Amino acid sequence: MKRARGGFTLLEIMVTLVIVAMFSSAVYAMFLRAVVDTRSVQETTAAGRLCQSILNLIERDLAGCLPASEELPHFAGGLGADGAAELEFLTAVDARAATAAAADLVRVAYVTRPGEEAEGPRALYRREAWDAAGGVEERWVLLDRSVKEFALEYYDGTDWHEAWSEPEAPRAVRVTLVLKRRLQLGGGAPAADTDFTASAVAVIPAGA
Repeated sequence: MKRARGGFTLLEIMVTLVIVAMFSSAVYAMFLRAVVDTRSVQETTAAGRLCQSILNLIERDLAGCLPASEELPHFAGGLGADGAAELEFLTAVDARAATAAAADLVRVAYVTRPGEEAEGPRALYRREAWDAAGGVEERWVLLDRSVKEFALEYYDGTDWHEAWSEPEAPRAVRVTLVLKRRLQLGGGAPAADTDFTASAVAVIPAGA
């Protein structure tokens, strides 16, 4: 094949195009992997922060738990009718209960409800209830809709228990939270379910 004066042969141009195409494909694959990895890191960080935020919220609520009294039911922790952990207690009004500003006491509860799949993750809610002029009012806040596990244990000063029914609050509550997320791990691998676990022990100043 003759080379044009000052130019390239057709074969040289084709080889150059193939090399450029291969290089572009490699660069694109690297860029795509970087995007997937970055997104995975962001989702992992967000899930971890959400876990900790929920635990911090429960700890703050329990820190404001009121001493037991004979007039009002005070503290109850155990398993609901469907076997899921539930926690309910009386606490002082704080900044989060803005709609209950006129009330003296707020009853806070943490409960889970079935999700879209009966056997799948559950939704975790925080409920506030208070006495108002027209009767009892309440507000529900969804904390997360993909909770794989929400476990509660109660400390009496000696041992841990799965349920609590004493008039006074326990000395501490151990909360274990597992959030389920579906993450794209990259490298051509299919999306996979990933668990994010966090645990904390909330001390109750007004506890037994």
